[in-house]
Amino acid sequence: YSLVTADVDGGNERILATRKGRETFSTYGLSWAPDGSMIVCPAGRWDQGHYVKLIGVDAETGAERVLGQQSWFSIYQAAWQQDMSGLIICAREQPSSPHQIWRITYPEGLTEKVTNDLNEYKGVSISGGLIATVQTNRSWRMWLATSGTTEQAVPIASGVGFTYGMSWVLPDQIVHSSMIRDKLNISRIDTDG
Repeated sequence: YSLVTADVDGGNERILATRKGRETFSTYGLSWAPDGSMIVCPAGRWDQGHYVKLIGVDAETGAERVLGQQSWFSIYQAAWQQDMSGLIICAREQPSSPHQIWRITYPEGLTEKVTNDLNEYKGVSISGGLIATVQTNRSWRMWLATSGTTEQAVPIASGVGFTYGMSWVLPDQIVHSSMIRDKLNISRIDTDG
């Protein structure tokens, strides 16, 4: 992973920072500081889990510094406030928590939660004192239907978490993997719920 700058026409390409192996830069959420001095980018590491920090990279020297002290599971996007008093980020604290909107003060690095609900937020953009984001609300249910009769499908479980796969194990039992309470679990459910 490399953080690269270039002229608008593609000339003068220059690598500012690089990550290798277990270290990554996010492919989402780069943000130039309004004064052009710094680029903010989420940078992560796999080490008995995934941890992401918001990194500020000097646009001239490539010198890096961590913005804020909190580690995240993911940072989807970051946007500078025009007066450079802080950044608004769309971030997830734990693997199964939803992306929420946060503010990180600059240069202090203090973290403040802007949203605090069960909705998922994707992306963030700022204009003046307004924040734009996309809010989604997901509901996970497991359904059972007779082959070819989906209009008569019956829900057998709700709140099962984000499911990564399932399989019949007995004529009346289903096993599925899902993310629940910040852990990847394997669960079994009877077909009657």
